[in-house]
Amino acid sequence: MKKSVLVAILLFILAGSVTAVSAQAKRLWTSPKAGIWRVNATDEEKEVWYGRMTLTRKNSGKYRGYFYWITSDKTTSGREYFNGSFDRKTGKLLLKAYAVKNIKGELGIGNYLAAVNKRGRNIPHGKWSGGESIPGIWSAVWLKAK
Repeated sequence: MKKSVLVAILLFILAGSVTAVSAQAKRLWTSPKAGIWRVNATDEEKEVWYGRMTLTRKNSGKYRGYFYWITSDKTTSGREYFNGSFDRKTGKLLLKAYAVKNIKGELGIGNYLAAVNKRGRNIPHGKWSGGESIPGIWSAVWLKAK
C-alpha cells in the first residue's frame, strides 16, 4: 500500500513538472517568406508611399533585398537596397539599408524594424528611421515567390 501511494505521488509530481516544462517552451515564429511583397507606408510628413519589397533569404535568419518605392503623387521613386535579419524567438525583422538608386527625386536610406505574423506572410506593423530618411510606418503583404 505504501509503495503504491509513493509511486502515485511520484507520478503526480513528474506529470506536473512535464506540464510546467512544456508550458515554458514557446513556439518559434515562422520566418518571412522569400519573394515579392506589396508595401504601403506613410512618413512623418504624411507622404504616402507604395511599392514592392523583394526579399531573398541568404541563410538561417539572414536576408537581403530591396524596396522599390514610389510616392502617391509620383514625384519620388527608386530602389533602396538592404541586408537584414529575422529573430524567430521574437518575430522581429530588422532591415538595414545601405544604398539607394534614385529614379525620380531623392530617397533616403533607413533602418526598418517590423513584426512579422506567425505564418510569415504578413507584416502588419513596421517602422523606419535613421540616416537621411524621414521616419515613418509601413506594412507589407507577401504576394508570390520570386
